[in-house]
Amino acid sequence: MNHLRFDPTLGEWVAYATHRQDWTFLPPAEYCPLCPAKPGGFPTEVPRERYGIAVFENKFLAFAPNPGEIPAASNGFHKIAPGRGVCEVALYSDDHDSTLASMSDWHIRNLIAVWADRYEEVGSREEVEHCSSSKTRARPSG
Repeated sequence: MNHLRFDPTLGEWVAYATHRQDWTFLPPAEYCPLCPAKPGGFPTEVPRERYGIAVFENKFLAFAPNPGEIPAASNGFHKIAPGRGVCEVALYSDDHDSTLASMSDWHIRNLIAVWADRYEEVGSREEVEHCSSSKTRARPSG
């Protein structure tokens, strides 16, 4: 369930996504969901053996375009809002062990173009207030 709670001590909204407790955390290398798919191998998020950059919707997203009902009604101290937003995963390379520093200038320029495209497309959505490379912040309603 995706929702936001207002933390009066911080003065900001905090995302809660209880369903994320089931996300894949540090799987064995042969079961990594972010590696390119291999014929006859474990299915991954990227159904190709080779790619330059891959972008897809996060299965364990903290924000969703249609987050559903919030868990409880807001009151004076405990404010709750739907966790409406977008979460995507961007894989920089099909080489799982590569680093940005080891990539060619051409690949880095291409990556920056992909970031710009995703920021423009995702950031133009009404439910999105802020885009960043680590998270997309939802706009609380109400």
